[in-house]
Amino acid sequence: MALIQLDPDKIIDYVPLFDRKNTKDPLIVRCKYVPRKLSVAFSDVIARAIQEVSDRQKRVDIQRACDKEQFCKQVVEIKNFFDDELNEITDPAIFYDMVDTNLIFEILEAMVNQSILTEGQLKNLEPG
Repeated sequence: MALIQLDPDKIIDYVPLFDRKNTKDPLIVRCKYVPRKLSVAFSDVIARAIQEVSDRQKRVDIQRACDKEQFCKQVVEIKNFFDDELNEITDPAIFYDMVDTNLIFEILEAMVNQSILTEGQLKNLEPG
């Protein structure tokens, strides 16, 4: 059986778990797959950044800033996400700041795990 590998430049429409039953207008996160080498590089950046920081809150802030940078580099666009005034938010940085940390974690995990990412593709949710 041949291994299927994603191209890191290919854009994938990922639908988070909570919205997969929404067949009309689910939240779609258009993102790139993060190959292991790039994932390790992101982890190394975080490790170096917090290496000599002892304050817990500063460490958390550094980690969050690094996660946001990774998120914004790999997420191309957001679809079907609206603010309180019903303005569609398509910018990954604004989306990152608005949503729950668990959703960000799910998306980051999907980007580095090919099987999670592909199971959340929009094409897999459409009938036929």
